[in-house]
Amino acid sequence: MRRWIIALALILLLGSLIVWRIGQKRAETAARGSMQAARGKAPASRKVVVLVSRKKRSRPKPANSVWNRSPIPIESGHLE
Repeated sequence: MRRWIIALALILLLGSLIVWRIGQKRAETAARGSMQAARGKAPASRKVVVLVSRKKRSRPKPANSVWNRSPIPIESGHLE
């Protein structure tokens, strides 16, 4: 008899948890539906986008124009 009472108590506990969870899900679904209906009746929102031009960045000179300069002016191909 004692085993039957424990088994029945566990079944009732699990059954009540299942019923509670189903009630929570239904309430959540109803709330989601009312929010969706409210969004459907709301006026359309418009977004304003402001375009900002960026400043032109200075680029470094290419390596050829810097490295091809000689610190000593060479005119005829040999140093004096």
